[in-house]
Amino acid sequence: HLPLSASRNELPLSVPSVSSVLGRSHIMAMPFYLAIDAGGTKTRCLLADNDRVLARASTGTVKLMRVSEEEATVRLTAVLREVAATAIQPCSL
Repeated sequence: HLPLSASRNELPLSVPSVSSVLGRSHIMAMPFYLAIDAGGTKTRCLLADNDRVLARASTGTVKLMRVSEEEATVRLTAVLREVAATAIQPCSL
């Protein structure tokens, strides 16, 4: 888990690793960009590669001054799972 903190005055928030969210034991070496805007009323997440936006998702705030660490973790995990599920498309070989 990666420790995150929105500010010095808030407790660290633990979120799952990308591999655990995607359910994979490894990550392919491809350039992906994950943007998370964790505001006071909502949290927006965007996943992109070098050429396009692959997925977007949003949830309520994960700001620890407004919700518990447990609720923030649930929300952040859910939004990451939604982005991953939306972006992943089966590859044909």
